[in-house]
Amino acid sequence: MQHANHTNDFSVIETALRTDTFIHTTFESMLSIRCLSTRCLESQLEGSPNQDFVRLVISWRTASLYFCVCDGVGSSYQGHFAARYLARRLVKWLQILPHIPQDPLILLPSLRSSFSLWAESAQSTLSHLRLPAELSSWECEIINEQRDLYGSGTVFLAGRIDYAPTTATPQYMPALFCWMGNVTGYSFSGQNQYRELGDHGEDTNRWSTKQGGQGKITVRTSTLHRPDPLIIHTDGLDAIGPDLIYLDDEEIKVRIQSLLQQPRNDDMTLLKLCWNDLLA
Repeated sequence: MQHANHTNDFSVIETALRTDTFIHTTFESMLSIRCLSTRCLESQLEGSPNQDFVRLVISWRTASLYFCVCDGVGSSYQGHFAARYLARRLVKWLQILPHIPQDPLILLPSLRSSFSLWAESAQSTLSHLRLPAELSSWECEIINEQRDLYGSGTVFLAGRIDYAPTTATPQYMPALFCWMGNVTGYSFSGQNQYRELGDHGEDTNRWSTKQGGQGKITVRTSTLHRPDPLIIHTDGLDAIGPDLIYLDDEEIKVRIQSLLQQPRNDDMTLLKLCWNDLLA
């Protein structure tokens, strides 16, 4: 279910499973969030679920923001399951970190261990999901074999931003990012200047319910400059990548409709975070 849920301590945004998501909201005049997700044309026509998923949590008590953008692997068993399962657990893992460490590599053992534990639990849950009643026995057999051999898989890019302004450097925010696969991020630092995040076309690094983490896990710390935006998108938007920074809501919708007419169109998801300048 698409929602933007607010309590005294937390605000939560998630994208929808079977409908388009378009959320553009502002939190206390401090942060502007744009979150959109559209299924590929084939999935829209067939009523299939969105393989992409976004979960974002803002903690008002700790002045931190946590997010995970996942792109379920279409060739795996119910890739949307892995996307939603991993995003929720990885965001929770980021939430319980005491702080962002100076050396992010010290987090790798904990991440690998968590990936394995989550995979075991997720595969067990997956095995108990009922298949549609209209499937024949041989179709169920093939699908169950795919589930048992490969499980459900996803690539992802997740992060945590501690945005409470410090006395010495109010314009800068410590950030932690981790990823596997080809979900792409751009951390902007001025016009036409940005640092790229993600594995850039490499989708063999991934998490699956069958094997946990497969391939390389990248963990990186950074310092974000408060007025400059952060953009995360799935590979369905690779064709317009960094240009997303310049497009308003209507222009993005027009570009998405154009991309949906391409022969190899894919699910498309964008998360854009824009911070207000404290010194303005």
